[in-house]
Amino acid sequence: MAKTILFLLHGMGRFEKEWAKETIAQLNELPDTYDYSWITTDPADGTTKRTFADLVDCIPIQYDHVFDRYLKQWGASTEALSAKAKEFGVDLSRVLGWLEHADEVEKNFFWTHVVDVLLYRFFSIVTAEVRVRVRDAIAEKLEEASRDGQIVSASVLAYSLGTAVAHDALALLGTQPIPTPAGPNNAWLADNFTFDSIFMCANVGRVLETVPRVYQSVVRPATSVDQPSYFNSYYNFRHALDPFPAVRPFGPLGWGSRYIEGESGTKVMQFDVHSFTHYLADPRVHALVYRGLFGSAAVSAPQFKKAKTQYDALPEPKCIAELTHFKSAAQRIIALAQTGADPNALVIGGVQFLAAAEEARVACP
Repeated sequence: MAKTILFLLHGMGRFEKEWAKETIAQLNELPDTYDYSWITTDPADGTTKRTFADLVDCIPIQYDHVFDRYLKQWGASTEALSAKAKEFGVDLSRVLGWLEHADEVEKNFFWTHVVDVLLYRFFSIVTAEVRVRVRDAIAEKLEEASRDGQIVSASVLAYSLGTAVAHDALALLGTQPIPTPAGPNNAWLADNFTFDSIFMCANVGRVLETVPRVYQSVVRPATSVDQPSYFNSYYNFRHALDPFPAVRPFGPLGWGSRYIEGESGTKVMQFDVHSFTHYLADPRVHALVYRGLFGSAAVSAPQFKKAKTQYDALPEPKCIAELTHFKSAAQRIIALAQTGADPNALVIGGVQFLAAAEEARVACP
């Protein structure tokens, strides 16, 4: 049996070629940790051991080098960014004005992480290149997998900025033929192909949306609505203390039962609750990923309940004062960012959150 393909899209920040190694290892280890026996033991005979890797071909998609290249060309400074904003007719005065008074930790997180969000949302030349590169990377793998007439089964797991990138690239893939020397390739249009599931962790697609809008595009599950759909199921996950998905939160109406809104996480296993690994560690996320990939038998209802109980019993950081301060800070940042409710608020609130998480981490080693 051919493996299902799972495309992985990272978020903001700097990523090496092997960026997904930790994420893939985590997806492999969690079934043993929580005794998801359908994944760890072949149900055909009940004895043959297997792993997540035996069932899924994980394909990491990397795009952060696009941001790096533009920053090197333009210059990684407020002056250079301000000059480029004027050149492109973009108003960044709110963010850059705030940045002038930010502390050094905040400035560092802006330039190492959150500037990617700003570049992707406001500079169309960057947006277009990222979308096309990701679209082409996905299409290339789909072409390779179908080369021998094999029926392709594919899903997408995206995180943070990667949720917006995934939406935009897939909306492009699903609606426009890919140009090739032999002519337009229509194989991956939404009319001709359907992905199994899309899993969105810390979804920022709505606050960063341009065209097409996230509620109107083909990146949606099959519903009774007379509109093309590109996915059988759409899963959405957020953590209650993560400000990134809280600014204009994703929450479509009328998408039916194939849109699954996961339970919001509340536990703090590490102060950066926005991290990809922190999201996946919670059964409220990973159990639904396994179900979306393999069907409900992959994690039974009793197993799901037991896994949540087991995870919730794990200890949070022992520095009570720092933990309490961090939770309060995160809630204040979320409230302020939701008031702004736009990409500027996302950038500023995101930087403030990462700085608060780092402050707590240093104070609670």
